[in-house]
Amino acid sequence: MEYSDGNEVVVVTNVYGDICIRKKARRKRQKLLVKELMYDYANNTTLHGLPYVTKRGLTLIEKIFWFVTFVASVSMCLFLISKVWYKWKTSPVIVTVSEQLVSVNEVYIQHPTDLPQSSLYYYAVTKDQVSSLALSFSVLNTSESLRDYDAEVRQCYFPEDRYLKYFKIYTASNCRIECLSNVTKQYCDCIAFYMPDDQSNRICTMLDNDCVKEAKRIMEYQELSKENSSRCHCLPACNTMDYDAEILRTNFNLKRLMDTYNAVNNFSYDFYKGVNFSKLEMYFKQPRFMSWRRSELFGLIDFLANCGGLLGLFLGFSFLSLVEVFYFLSLRLCCTLKKDLEEEKAQKVSESYIKKY
Repeated sequence: MEYSDGNEVVVVTNVYGDICIRKKARRKRQKLLVKELMYDYANNTTLHGLPYVTKRGLTLIEKIFWFVTFVASVSMCLFLISKVWYKWKTSPVIVTVSEQLVSVNEVYIQHPTDLPQSSLYYYAVTKDQVSSLALSFSVLNTSESLRDYDAEVRQCYFPEDRYLKYFKIYTASNCRIECLSNVTKQYCDCIAFYMPDDQSNRICTMLDNDCVKEAKRIMEYQELSKENSSRCHCLPACNTMDYDAEILRTNFNLKRLMDTYNAVNNFSYDFYKGVNFSKLEMYFKQPRFMSWRRSELFGLIDFLANCGGLLGLFLGFSFLSLVEVFYFLSLRLCCTLKKDLEEEKAQKVSESYIKKY
């Protein structure tokens, strides 16, 4: 820009304008460099089909054909990967039959950490009858690889996952009796004599019997209700042993038994007249039982393997293909832009040197 103040003409250089022009030129140049870089990647990538989109010598129809084919392959691959992802997130756990049988010598009849509840689990022994109980059990163990999963996914608790106030070791039955104790205390301001307690609460009397029954009904309703199911939320323990029994009843002929004793030991039956007897026989149904195992069906490695297989099938993708993407978007891009800035600085130095001389 020039202006005159009488005899002299002053020339003012628009420095700000030059800087703006240089910045615009730099952005335009860098866009072209990035475009050339992407073009170079498309020509040299190991992904199938993509090099044909930018390959010289092909007609427009051929390039469109390969572009549509590549997009369709990517879409199908992403769709199937989403299916694999859903399977990984929703059903990663499976329960299978264990390879080894469990001997009855390794089984205890009553779990030492369970509080017995005769009102829930019992078998009636009637008078003048022989009750035979054929015991059976099922053992369910959980793989250690499932510890990293959420309890809602594996549908069980390890001992350290759930804290109980009145019990040191978690079991589903202990959790339910503790929850029943809390619900009874909340609604009745007392607890039943058979419920766990810290000796600071009032013991319910016969006058509170209706309230205790109502509290039990409320807890059972909450367990079935989706809205309130998280209150007790007594999932099974990850390592459990469940018991069952088949009962067979036959008549107990005490007179015949006493007659046999009398013949051998001069034992008189008259002493037991008017007295009712029952006999209980317990035995294991089989010497060995099958056990079950909860394990990982679909883990992270399986998910990655499935994704890699789908990417390789549809696109020819491999680990080196991922390295290529990282290389072109990071190292190659940074080196290209850095080289452009160095050339720009060298050009500035050259221009200033020419103007100076």
